[in-house]
Amino acid sequence: MSDREILKSNIQKWISLDEKCKLTSTALSEMRKGKQELEKSIVSNMERLSLQHKTLVVDDKQIQLKELKQYQSISISFLKKCLGEYFDDEDIVNELMRFIKEKRECKINSELKFVSM
Repeated sequence: MSDREILKSNIQKWISLDEKCKLTSTALSEMRKGKQELEKSIVSNMERLSLQHKTLVVDDKQIQLKELKQYQSISISFLKKCLGEYFDDEDIVNELMRFIKEKRECKINSELKFVSM
């Protein structure tokens, strides 16, 4: 098999896998959405029935309602806002932001992309 034939075969396999990934991703997204909707309903029912601190057993599975803290991610705009509140000098904030942005690690990766014809 020539290098061109191997390349063509590999590209065809890549396209096939890409299509399968998209289908699987769509199906997984729909499952997650359904799970989230059910979870909201279950949590609401448990709270209404005052079962927040109880352990439920269903099909040999134990389920409890837990509260979790989720922090907002630290984005560039959030960081700038916080620095602006901490320092009253806009020049210092801009200098710090420029320093932070320049210090970020950058990686360059090559990847295949579909293009319009």
